[in-house]
Amino acid sequence: MKKHFLLLSFLVALVLPVGLRAQNLCTIQVSAASPYLEDFEGVAATTYSTAGVLPSCWTGYTNGTSSAYSPHVTTSSSSSSYYSYYCSGSKALTLTSGASTYGSSKMVVLPEFSMPLNQLMLSFWMCTESNTNGLLTVGYLTSATDTSSFVPIESFAASNATVHSGDGLQSNGVGLNCEVQLANLPSNAARLAFRWTYGTSYYSCCLDDVMVSTPPTCPKTSAPTVTTVSTTSITLNWTEFGSASSWTIEYGTTDFIPGTYSGTIETAYDTTYTIN
Repeated sequence: MKKHFLLLSFLVALVLPVGLRAQNLCTIQVSAASPYLEDFEGVAATTYSTAGVLPSCWTGYTNGTSSAYSPHVTTSSSSSSYYSYYCSGSKALTLTSGASTYGSSKMVVLPEFSMPLNQLMLSFWMCTESNTNGLLTVGYLTSATDTSSFVPIESFAASNATVHSGDGLQSNGVGLNCEVQLANLPSNAARLAFRWTYGTSYYSCCLDDVMVSTPPTCPKTSAPTVTTVSTTSITLNWTEFGSASSWTIEYGTTDFIPGTYSGTIETAYDTTYTIN
């Protein structure tokens, strides 16, 4: 089996403490025929600075002192409703972190699922207020009621790929569609969680169309990293979650478009590869 692998930037997780809030525990049935999708459209929404609620079976945490900035579902139906960006419908989950009462760390914990997490995968859409400030980390809790048990899986930094183009529904190509493979999670991974961190001023991140499903037979690779860079070469590493034994690597100058085969194409037979 061969996979097409696109070179992406890599990100590093940041661990910060998160204050405790009341739990809302329940188990969601999920299967290959019935994935779990939360688009937040059925949840009551407020503005980003008005206290609100989360979907059933979700739990929010903050290390801030203002309940108005605890994680909650928001909408942006007018020019006065800032910091709510959504991919579909008219609602999204907003996480706002910053200094002082905002709290530098926000976390939302997803429901418990009927299947082990290492038999599932996570996909979602994200959009950020800034193209430089804030870090979204996907992880898991080994204890459903203990945020200190959070273990990072993959992080997504605010960037030009994630930044918004205005309030409300984003135009095609704005925001970032993300996919996180979970096959390598340990058996004690209890609950999936999102954590948004930023410690100066305040900035928001919005999530939409969160899906937990069984992975395809040929899942995407994950966690691309660069370990060695010189003036003439670069060494890449990535994680394989399926049974692929070869991967297609495509690269080019800054103006080439990945996936169009307009760059240089090479075949790798290991998850470490050096481009010269």
